[in-house]
Amino acid sequence: MEVLWEHVEVTQSERIQCEFSDRGKAEDVVARLHNAGFRDDEISLSTRGGQTLADGTFAPGALVLSVTADALRAREAERIIS
Repeated sequence: MEVLWEHVEVTQSERIQCEFSDRGKAEDVVARLHNAGFRDDEISLSTRGGQTLADGTFAPGALVLSVTADALRAREAERIIS
């Protein structure tokens, strides 16, 4: 699983992102982040690429987990995610 890093200049923080295809795994990682002390305002879970098929059924896309924190905490988040 690839974890992407991005420096956020405005806040001098780091944002790490990882895609999940399994919602249960993504929610488990969010729970582990909370248990490690990460706050809701540091964690984001969003969807990407979902679509409605021609027959009207919904096909989910990937879940994108983002954590924004200082560099040390971002390293901790990366360890939890990986």
